[in-house]
Amino acid sequence: MKNLFILHHNDEGMYTHIYSCHPFCSKYPQFALCGADCYQERVWYGLQVLRSEIGRHLGRFSEKQGSFNKVSSQVVEGREAWAYLLAHVGQSIRTPIGRNAMVSKRVLEPGLLLKSQQSVFYSTFLRFETEEELRVLSTILGELVTVEVRKRRPKYGVVESFHLNDIANVVAGSEVREEPFRIRTSQQGVDFVHDGTNRVRIRLRYQRYQRSRDSLAGCPSTILSRAIQRKRLLVPDDDEDSSSDEDGDDEDEGERAIVVVGRQFEVAQRVYAVQAIEGTKVSAFVVWPLQQNAIVEFEIDNVATLIQSRIDEDE
Repeated sequence: MKNLFILHHNDEGMYTHIYSCHPFCSKYPQFALCGADCYQERVWYGLQVLRSEIGRHLGRFSEKQGSFNKVSSQVVEGREAWAYLLAHVGQSIRTPIGRNAMVSKRVLEPGLLLKSQQSVFYSTFLRFETEEELRVLSTILGELVTVEVRKRRPKYGVVESFHLNDIANVVAGSEVREEPFRIRTSQQGVDFVHDGTNRVRIRLRYQRYQRSRDSLAGCPSTILSRAIQRKRLLVPDDDEDSSSDEDGDDEDEGERAIVVVGRQFEVAQRVYAVQAIEGTKVSAFVVWPLQQNAIVEFEIDNVATLIQSRIDEDE
């Protein structure tokens, strides 16, 4: 849904028409006659791998991670997706750092001879450290790729929002780039290291942020503050009101549960039996006296009260 939001809205939150978007070429039945692989699909899935891995780290809800944390992991990334990312962000960030990486592998040659074979790959290092650079990354991987709430993920089909007093992990970029440049730094940001084959090392440095009533006070990231401005603030008072309303609805449903077809109640010295229930309306026919055989409609709450009073009298 976050990627769908990117398609529907631009970086300013304005609506964008998506009727010109088409599915991947591999989704058409005639594609198998022309090719065996889809470039666009490989790029899309490769970017989703990066986004999912970043979300997995920032979505950790354990409080043992502290207020400032560093994490690192490695994922398999196709060359097409990496080339796409490099082409779209390479001009907006610090100049990518490249170096030759040598990898030694043991191979078995004819005659059962075990030898070491060296391969040279070109490794590339990308760093996103300022707010502007993180915003460039969000145009590729999603607006809130650098923000996740510290709590368990909701059930499938449940839309969760950023509530008041929620704690989030946020990658807060700085105003200027770090000088001199250091590979190992404590400054917050996102690093990607491509090994030249199909693996990317992801390094995250983020902090803890708790949303207060004044949603923009002390917000460490302009990306997060802009997103909060566009979203509805859910405060505990609203939650309490809604919970009290739900409790009231539950009580009403519990009282109405005794209104079932065939149940009898008395009104004005006449005994009625429930014939049908449609929403809040109850259709009942006269059981006694026998000469009265009319169908009368009642409110379900009134019928529930009459039935309950009769049950109390019998007890």
